[in-house]
Amino acid sequence: MAAVRIIIPTALRQYAANHDAVEVEAESVEEALGGLVGRFDQLRRHLYSDDGRLRNFVNVYVNEEDIRYLGRDATTLKKGDTISIVPSIAGGSSSLMDRLASKRKDILMPAEIKRYSRHLILPEVGMAGQLRLKQSSALIIGAGGLGVPLTQYLGAAGVGRLGIVDFDVIDETNLQRQVLYGTRDVGRKKIEVAKERVAQINPNVDVQTYETRLTSDNALDILRDYDVVIDGTDNFPTRYLVNDARVRRASSTRRKAPATDACMRNRPHPASCRPARRAGSSGCSRASSAPSKRSRRSSSSSAGETRSSVGSWSSTRSG
Repeated sequence: MAAVRIIIPTALRQYAANHDAVEVEAESVEEALGGLVGRFDQLRRHLYSDDGRLRNFVNVYVNEEDIRYLGRDATTLKKGDTISIVPSIAGGSSSLMDRLASKRKDILMPAEIKRYSRHLILPEVGMAGQLRLKQSSALIIGAGGLGVPLTQYLGAAGVGRLGIVDFDVIDETNLQRQVLYGTRDVGRKKIEVAKERVAQINPNVDVQTYETRLTSDNALDILRDYDVVIDGTDNFPTRYLVNDARVRRASSTRRKAPATDACMRNRPHPASCRPARRAGSSGCSRASSAPSKRSRRSSSSSAGETRSSVGSWSSTRSG
């Protein structure tokens, strides 16, 4: 007999006296699960069908290996092994469920259970954490050297909705670091190729693209519907603009400070917008002083910024 640990998923803990893990002694997965339901009988009907077989929608892992690719119930155990139970929340026809998956954000389909299995066996993520990822959204500003790996990893991880802001086309000089693109993509729009690649990586992700410069005129409209906004650009003006928009958006749920509105309208920032260096100071979150004329000229020439009619910076050039 080997002492092993069984991780109880959140959805089933109410039937196991609220334990998140239970230790049992067993030589096989079948014995381990039998010992588990013997101790907590209410679990039996959730794990086993009336004929005593493990239900089809219950996925079991030994350490990080799915027992379906090992010895199934007869998979042998050794001391220190960890068994993870990952029940699929929804059963039924897989084809029907796959069609519903794109619309429902409150459940994981069987195909998603398999795709994210390495996440689900992590106690820090589990079913609840993966559902939060599916229900979340992130906006990536710039599809260049920073935005590309972010797009790949967030898409693969299962973030439900990704937004990409970029107006650039793929150049041959991008290829050595922007690994989402290939030689055949040279001359194509970055957002078009990025959307195609994310669909290949994870078709469950809803990708929305914005082929535009980010300006003070459109920043609030674009950023408002996303949980997380990630700056993947290579210039300070855009960084300031993103910060201003997020500060103003956050302030809309409480009473906005007048200085925040001024920040959105004026560049360089008025003195009232500049916080003191000391910790805990109020106002906009940014550098303690406006960029020098030299740095502004450098940023403008390297990133292709333009001034709008109201004098606000506008740029969304990616590295």
